[in-house]
Amino acid sequence: LYPEDAQAKVAQLPKNTDYYQCDVTDAKLCSEIVDKIQAKHGQINVLLNAAGYGVIAPILSSKPVIGMIGKDAEVAEDKAAGFAKILAVNVIGTYNMIRFAAAKMVKNTPYGKYKERGVIVNISSTSSLEGQNGQVMYG
Repeated sequence: LYPEDAQAKVAQLPKNTDYYQCDVTDAKLCSEIVDKIQAKHGQINVLLNAAGYGVIAPILSSKPVIGMIGKDAEVAEDKAAGFAKILAVNVIGTYNMIRFAAAKMVKNTPYGKYKERGVIVNISSTSSLEGQNGQVMYG
């Protein structure tokens, strides 16, 4: 979401709901956001990881030949930088937020039937369930 869209959505939620935007690839910023949230609310009960990044790009290209067969495929332009960003946001960013939030949650007083100290929810793309054309790096 764009910040202005997110703020409008948060305004529709319960009073103690906040929205924070953060570059999750930056561990220092992630730590600062978690500290800021805890300072405001006293503790962290829920982390919702929803950051995601994708690149739509083929890893193979083909010569425009009618009746093309596999031997006509060529390696496409290198998209390693895009793939590195996908890993940085989707994997390392998720890890960053989990580790900083979990470090706070373990200090919470256990609550509920199962004596929980917090809940972490990670949202992923449906591309992880079904491949999509041009998204081999993403899904």
